[in-house]
Amino acid sequence: MKKLALLVTLISAPHVMADNQLILGEGIKVHAINGSESVSSFFSNDRSLNLPDGNNQLLVSYTAEIKNGSDYELEQSHPSVLLFSSEKQTLTLKTPEIKNTRQLEHFNRELNWQLKNDKNPIQFKAELLPLKGFRLGIDFERELTDFNRSNSNATQQVSVIETPTVLKGDKVTDEQMKLILLKSLYQQASSETQEAFKNFIQ
Repeated sequence: MKKLALLVTLISAPHVMADNQLILGEGIKVHAINGSESVSSFFSNDRSLNLPDGNNQLLVSYTAEIKNGSDYELEQSHPSVLLFSSEKQTLTLKTPEIKNTRQLEHFNRELNWQLKNDKNPIQFKAELLPLKGFRLGIDFERELTDFNRSNSNATQQVSVIETPTVLKGDKVTDEQMKLILLKSLYQQASSETQEAFKNFIQ
């Protein structure tokens, strides 16, 4: 499983308006946005979302049409937690071609989602949401809350923090990530919080 070295913090980020548009590829369902469960439907004609500037966390899955003999069956991927940062862009989220069970199993292992702006791939991180047992009627908001409160390094509560990301697969040490996060937190904090932090480190 891919580990995301992200710092969970209780420092609040200022409220921002939605400044990014995310266009979803066919078959993609969004279960939660920044910790809150989404009411979007797989069958919805509205395939776009508005997201705030900065870091965003999505819980998503993909439903593939898998051929079984002369018929097709709908098979859903495991839910993935995606973390990415964007500023005033139009993004698209897609998957590679998935036509059979082998390709779906590979996708569940590699989590090779395709996130792009108009020209280039967008940096992101991905990890499976650990689920056990029967999956019908899952409270995804609660599952994601538990996930973000766990001891795993793959947690982030983006509703209270905006953090930078690095390219999937980049090797970043824990200390380097801490420095990146501290800088980001300081820049996003209010002037009062910045002064309190200065007083703390003096």
